[in-house]
Amino acid sequence: MKLYLWEIESNLTTNYHPTGSAVAIAPDKKSAVALVRALESVDPAWKPGKPTVFSLATTPKLRAWLFPNAGCC
Repeated sequence: MKLYLWEIESNLTTNYHPTGSAVAIAPDKKSAVALVRALESVDPAWKPGKPTVFSLATTPKLRAWLFPNAGCC
């Protein structure tokens, strides 16, 4: 299992400030992208950049997190 980290992705969300970061725990990049795309407010047109990938010593549950840019608010 691996952790995929996308830092400061442009057009990641449909929010007023569309940039943000995403993290997913998945067995491969394709699965990680699918998990992130399933999150609320992720822009369907998001084109994933190259993530930083970390190998995990354990086998946690598949999951993803979104860290949207809060902008000035």
